[in-house]
Amino acid sequence: MLCDKLPRAKLTYLPTPLEEAPRLSAALGGARIWIKRDDRTGLTFGGNKPRIFEYVLGDALAQGCDLTITPAGPQSNHLREVTAAANRLGMKSVLVICGTDGSGPAQGNSLLFRLLGAEIHTFPDWDLDAYYGPELMAFVEELAETYRERGYKPYHVHFGLRAGLLGCAAHVTAAEELAAQFAALGMEPDFLYVPTGSGVTTSGYVLGFKHLGLRTRVVGVGLIYSEREAVREVVRFANLTAEELGLDTRVEPGDFAMLDVHDRPGYGIVTPEVIEAVRLCAVHEGILLDPVYNGRAMAALIEEVRHGRLGQDRTAVLVHTGGVPALFAQNEALMAE
Repeated sequence: MLCDKLPRAKLTYLPTPLEEAPRLSAALGGARIWIKRDDRTGLTFGGNKPRIFEYVLGDALAQGCDLTITPAGPQSNHLREVTAAANRLGMKSVLVICGTDGSGPAQGNSLLFRLLGAEIHTFPDWDLDAYYGPELMAFVEELAETYRERGYKPYHVHFGLRAGLLGCAAHVTAAEELAAQFAALGMEPDFLYVPTGSGVTTSGYVLGFKHLGLRTRVVGVGLIYSEREAVREVVRFANLTAEELGLDTRVEPGDFAMLDVHDRPGYGIVTPEVIEAVRLCAVHEGILLDPVYNGRAMAALIEEVRHGRLGQDRTAVLVHTGGVPALFAQNEALMAE
């Protein structure tokens, strides 16, 4: 395994299934579609995050840390799963929920943060600039200092720090897992579609596939950054991780594709195309997609089919990165006709 040199805490049920979606494929009349079921990795509702936290919290434990401090948005899968992972490993989880004063309804992931027993703090701003900005970093460091004074050793879970590199490494391991499943099935799909937020997950697949020599082309579906920025982040995470792992492979922008849908019409906004994608998967395959990441990625894949770019001679895999609790926070939009 390419990442065996890194500390790792056991949190997941692997390998996750790689399932064909024949009824969805028939309904769309295009490519043969498969779904990599990372919604079944384990912990609360699975997803790509438990893979990441095996390495992130493995690193934390190796450093003797016993508390995690994690900032993210009000309905973050990241916050839900870091708390579940910390609970499993006997650590304390402190969340900094950004962009809220904490007065909203406890639904979706917000409910789960509380059921999982996280200690919650709030921070007023939430966007990319705030996440990487000095004000949030200073706020988190002040929190960390208060816990140090109480005898804890905190670990800051933030993709601008070591957690980003380790999240990429987790998905290099996922790329190895998928490569083995492809080989067992005697296939090499044309495309792997990955919902792309921070770029951490996508970068691991890009680096892993390139290092392993797979011809399957990774297609990121950019949900937060512009195309140029998303490509930059994927390349950056991939090459930082390659260096950490001692790999001679380096990733370049031409090694993968990026579909930019981040402004259609904006992050987390449920559109008719997303509603259709969620319903099609539910009705034809009994698989639930969240409306923020996988619903939008599947909507992009469906658009590729309908525009003739994914014909019946093609095979495409969607990585289902979890996030199903978002369905319950977006119930009114999803039931709109």
